[in-house]
Amino acid sequence: MKESKALIKLDLEICDLYFKAIGKILSEEDSENDINNMKCFLNLISPSANSKSRKRQISKKSIQILKQTLFYRISYIYWNSTCFSSSVARHFRKFLVEHSNVLKELLSKKKIRICSLGGGCVSDVIAIVKVLESFAEVNQEMDICVSVIDMDGRWRNTSLSILQSLERFRNLTWKIDFIQADLTKPLNDSVESILKNADIVSAVKFLSESENVKSRWNIFPKMRNLTKPGSLLFFLDYSTPSVVDAFGNKSGDIPGYCLLYEAAYDLHTLDRAVVERLFLLYGDQFHLSKFCTDIIVLTRVWQRPCSDPGSDLKEQLSKRKARLQKEIEEIRLLQIFRFESIQFWEFSFINERKKKWRNKKKIQKIIKPDGGVVEAELGRKMNLVASIKEKIKIEEKELENSYKTYLLTNKEIENSCKTYLSTNKELENCKAYISKNKVDRVASSRKATESKQKNYKKNVRKLVKRLNQKYPIYLKNVEKDGFDSQFNLSEINLDTEALFVYR
Repeated sequence: MKESKALIKLDLEICDLYFKAIGKILSEEDSENDINNMKCFLNLISPSANSKSRKRQISKKSIQILKQTLFYRISYIYWNSTCFSSSVARHFRKFLVEHSNVLKELLSKKKIRICSLGGGCVSDVIAIVKVLESFAEVNQEMDICVSVIDMDGRWRNTSLSILQSLERFRNLTWKIDFIQADLTKPLNDSVESILKNADIVSAVKFLSESENVKSRWNIFPKMRNLTKPGSLLFFLDYSTPSVVDAFGNKSGDIPGYCLLYEAAYDLHTLDRAVVERLFLLYGDQFHLSKFCTDIIVLTRVWQRPCSDPGSDLKEQLSKRKARLQKEIEEIRLLQIFRFESIQFWEFSFINERKKKWRNKKKIQKIIKPDGGVVEAELGRKMNLVASIKEKIKIEEKELENSYKTYLLTNKEIENSCKTYLSTNKELENCKAYISKNKVDRVASSRKATESKQKNYKKNVRKLVKRLNQKYPIYLKNVEKDGFDSQFNLSEINLDTEALFVYR
């Protein structure tokens, strides 16, 4: 119950954030025409999903032109973002609760770097940041940097405006980076650098956005060689067969990663309180009462196993010990030289004495200064050796501690994987048993989920109907001339859900 309330609170905050962000984007454009275009566009498409009359279908070319507009991007955020951010927040929070060691590691970092793949609408980043903030202690400072990699540069300003709606990024735009890049092509240095430093790599709707799912899947073998040990890969997308097959198949196996969390064919729905908040916000401002309230998704979280943390320390220790041996050898040679110098001085002294001290100045000028230089160099070398020995002692202790941490961390990851595999094994045994008894468990599960979704949609329609009666929404008549006539939206029928499934 407590966790449920926390998630609803997060959803309400996310809902308010997107509403404010949309208002900010429209105000920044400083164009009444853009606002009217958006209102007209949304009013035209909202009722069409339930419309029984079928007019001519919009062409693919017109859809592509439509998707290049600002008001389409705003409409896409309005339609999708609250529901998708809610789903990301729910699963990411649940994952961190189940894996407290990962949460502890994240919160202990001085800086958390998040990389969003194909996330121009940043619904994943908003949710991840809000979840991390919800776990942080009251006085704990959390430094978060965000990098968004998207092939469509038109989303740059939109994504920056949304992220700046978060309090932590309001006046810190330098912590947000937007890179326009096609990830199906060879990666440039900027993208590689972002992936190498990322603590969390998020891929929400990354595969389903592409017509060729396999081409986008090819990024992950490359990414595996770039991401650092201990980094997380968070994946959420529509639970379609093509997406499931592309992203780790049914087993979820990706070479080089440990699967720590999975929710397959999961129906995510917005709480009644969130639906009502959306209705009131957008109904009052834009005279809209229809939006995405439920999705069926596949969610998986992987972690790169930690590599040997002692490799760098070992190399450093090896170099330091080699230098120590070199300095010790030089000390030995200096000591020999000092001994031989003294012998030579004694020999010279005896010879000069025999000459009745005729060449005292020569002895003092040549022999004594040499002895002083040797003593000074020996003193310096002795101090250096002592310093090197002390550093070696400290680094050996650090190496020992790092191995303890490494073994503990990898043990926790190993245990998490074993738990998941054990559960998966039990599921496989169940499937084998059911298959033996000729029962299609998967079809049954899908049918049950789809039935739940159908009932939920029915309840949402009833709720919206009651809200419409309680808070009547009057659609404003927008002049036809105020809307770009190239789309001819008044003469076509647009399936809202199909239009906003992909960007």
